[in-house]
Amino acid sequence: STTVVYVTSTVGFPSSGYFLINKELVRYSGKQSDRFTGVDRGYMNTGGQTHNAGDYIRSMEVSDPPLDYILDPGPG
Repeated sequence: STTVVYVTSTVGFPSSGYFLINKELVRYSGKQSDRFTGVDRGYMNTGGQTHNAGDYIRSMEVSDPPLDYILDPGPG
């Protein structure tokens, strides 16, 4: 669902991108000094979860669309 997420500060976050809160990946399309806008919660099937004031968020780099990699066993 699209919504707004209010935070103490968005300083250091790109103007649009992704953040991780607990185990939920969130995509956002804009930001203001105290909020992320155009938020798409539960991105990449991480499910919308309940969060509490004071939970930490971490900026994430995510390829869009997501890239799948195959582990190369290396020389055999």
